[in-house]
Amino acid sequence: MTRARGWRLRFLVREAVKNVTGTRSRMLPYTISALLAGVLTAIAFTAQWASFEDSVSQFQLKGRSVYLIEASSDERPVSIERSSCERLGELGTVERAGIIVSLGRGPVAPLGGSIPVLGASATLISELEDGHALVGSAISPRDFVGFVDTADGVLPASTGAMQPAGIDTNSALTVPLPVTTDSGTQCIVEMDWRATAQDVSAAAASLHVEGGNITAVPAYRESSSVIDAFLERTERWLPILLGLLGGLATSLAVRSRRGELAAYLFGGASPRAAATLVMLEVAFIGGIAVTSGGATILALSAFTSAPAAGAIAVLALGATWVASALPLSVQMAMVSPVELGKGR
Repeated sequence: MTRARGWRLRFLVREAVKNVTGTRSRMLPYTISALLAGVLTAIAFTAQWASFEDSVSQFQLKGRSVYLIEASSDERPVSIERSSCERLGELGTVERAGIIVSLGRGPVAPLGGSIPVLGASATLISELEDGHALVGSAISPRDFVGFVDTADGVLPASTGAMQPAGIDTNSALTVPLPVTTDSGTQCIVEMDWRATAQDVSAAAASLHVEGGNITAVPAYRESSSVIDAFLERTERWLPILLGLLGGLATSLAVRSRRGELAAYLFGGASPRAAATLVMLEVAFIGGIAVTSGGATILALSAFTSAPAAGAIAVLALGATWVASALPLSVQMAMVSPVELGKGR
């Protein structure tokens, strides 16, 4: 402990740093604990988020976010304007949208003797923008690039990407939708994975439709929401729990330093200065938790698309640590030096 020099803030900051990082300091174990808690929180959150993203990707392939907007009754067919369907992709909640129509079935060399041929909007399948045909991933020779011979002639073609359920092109030859096609009976929409039922309704309401009423039919119905399961997971409370335990342990450590605090007060420090010193020590320990967690989040950023979300968990850890440690710690600093000395 260094004797006070006017107890200026600069001195208090230096003294607080020494008190929480000094090799002989009683607070060093809690500083190390905060560092480890920050790392643990960052690793745990990154693992949880990576698992969540993997689950979302799997459900996306099953067609979780794909909706087929079509007639609500077979007795009253509808005609959906092509341009209004394709424009849905401009909405912030829509990933892509377009029309798929059947162009028949026939022999397609070298694929087989009876292959479905589909016409699709390039706004729905962006690979069609170059005008080439796409061979469905389920029927394509491996990494096929070349030409296919159809009833309408020879077309340049390549293997298309696997599409989710609802965009049923994986077992067909898909070509750009003819320019003469200006409507369809169905508009296929892939929503953003965070989209709500209200977003789907808003997208459907933007369509120009003739005929009967329309409804949005999900290509895949979840038995339980993967998003709700993630938001309601018990592990989300880990930063708060670690912060509470760490903060309470830190406050007990401060209370065990009665003699040290008494020496500060007998050395000329005011209760306010002693309280400020204790607050700085607690803030530094909480800051170390945040810093170590933030550094770990950055180091693991390649494993998640949302490092900023991890930063929130780390901040929650640090804030809870400080908030739970401050009341008892500051209260101890405000006790008279005589009383502190009696407790040594």
